[in-house]
Amino acid sequence: MTAQETIEIFSTYLNQTVWVRNKYEDADEPGHRFGKLSGIQQNAILLQLEEGKSAWFNLIEEDPCYEFRLLLKPCSRLSPEVVTVANRLPVSNFIVPYYRSLGFDLPVFIRPGHPANCRNVAELGLADYRSAEEILRAQGAGIITV
Repeated sequence: MTAQETIEIFSTYLNQTVWVRNKYEDADEPGHRFGKLSGIQQNAILLQLEEGKSAWFNLIEEDPCYEFRLLLKPCSRLSPEVVTVANRLPVSNFIVPYYRSLGFDLPVFIRPGHPANCRNVAELGLADYRSAEEILRAQGAGIITV
């Protein structure tokens, strides 16, 4: 996936939590951070980290410093109530954006013929189904920024 394709996918998940892993962890910056995706630029994402704090993170393809994962839910966790609400939406084209707004991992479409089409975000390595707490426990990290 190119940085631009990653940006395109992330842009459909505004307000969802993103896990940022610093590949070159040092004393000045935590190895794991979490924030709400609140903006997109051509080559960067904006995360709301702490109360009032936000930060832009560049997505670069050559030797990136960070790995990014959306914290999403698999579609297998769709409840009957959510499906009922979705089916009552006035236009069927609203169902996919509705599910995405709730944080469900859905198949992506990049452009005709792209090999990533019809694959979920997690299958592309851009999402994780765990919570921030589960990730930190698994990583042995002690710092969480929300």
